[in-house]
Amino acid sequence: MIGLYDESDDLHSRAAAHFSTYFGQIPNQMIVAWPILYESISTKMVRQRKNFEALDKGWRALRAHGQLLLLDDQEFRESAMDECLAEVSRPPRHYRALSLTDRVLRGVLASADTRVDLFITFNPQDFVDVCRQVGRRMVS
Repeated sequence: MIGLYDESDDLHSRAAAHFSTYFGQIPNQMIVAWPILYESISTKMVRQRKNFEALDKGWRALRAHGQLLLLDDQEFRESAMDECLAEVSRPPRHYRALSLTDRVLRGVLASADTRVDLFITFNPQDFVDVCRQVGRRMVS
């Protein structure tokens, strides 16, 4: 989401193209887990008023068209935190530097109870294994 609403971000044009493709004229729904919001709507974002206004405008449009769902990720938080802390005891060559946000998202993606038809990310290496495992389509 940072790339979508921050015009100075290197990934902005790709993010905008994906957004246009999947949410422009097609009634898809964007599912956003709360950790994504915590990372995206940061102090930096809210201080850059132009970018924050773009996010506000985009979200208002998605909501008006019923295309925005904020996902309750409560059931994934504790196990994601446990996974993060368990990484410390792994040998350095097996250490996987995944953020808590990424681990929550991996839990969401792995869950059969969550309907996700397409996952958009610019960090495919962090999610390709779980997407393959459960047959989720991923684009980057």
